[in-house]
Amino acid sequence: MLQTFCIFVILGAVGCIPVVSSPEIQGNVIDAGSKASISGAKIFSRRSSFDEFALKTVSSQGGEFRLSKESIIIPIPHSYLNPSVEVKVVATGYASSEIVIEENPKEAGRILRPRLELEPLSR
Repeated sequence: MLQTFCIFVILGAVGCIPVVSSPEIQGNVIDAGSKASISGAKIFSRRSSFDEFALKTVSSQGGEFRLSKESIIIPIPHSYLNPSVEVKVVATGYASSEIVIEENPKEAGRILRPRLELEPLSR
């Protein structure tokens, strides 16, 4: 009897803990004024405002970067959250920028391609 109860509890728990993935992102970092690519920009990301930003990648010579899809387990009360990621971009000579990138549930699985524009610091 105890074995049967444990099996039902385990099966119920597995079905009640949703796994949410952040979207896959392939973007560009550009100068807001000249629209020129910015190479060497540091790209940080985090899943929620409760987490710390973590360095994920650096933009290439052409200003391109890629963030892979990451999966996490979300407790039941928060399972309504859309897959999203907060991105912070830092580059020498530019003001840092933060943006929340959300995946449209109707287009789930599509690679998102944002253009992140940085404002030059005044000289």
